[in-house]
Amino acid sequence: MNNENSWSGSYNEYMSKQKGYISWKQLVEDDMWVDLLTWETMDDAKRILESDHSNALAEKFYSFIDTESCKVHLFSVEKSY
Repeated sequence: MNNENSWSGSYNEYMSKQKGYISWKQLVEDDMWVDLLTWETMDDAKRILESDHSNALAEKFYSFIDTESCKVHLFSVEKSY
């Protein structure tokens, strides 16, 4: 396992221990990546956005990302089939 996989696995472990965490999927098409995180409540999702950058794992994770190109969207489930 290379270093990137090692720290992203650790970061995933960190995320999975956060209140309300359900799942994290990474989607890709061409050069566009999407992190799809599912939380129990909107408050849980907002909480991680407010607190996530203050730990060493988050800093390492975000050091690989061009944050100028990132957008955050919060969605609520309207219907499930």
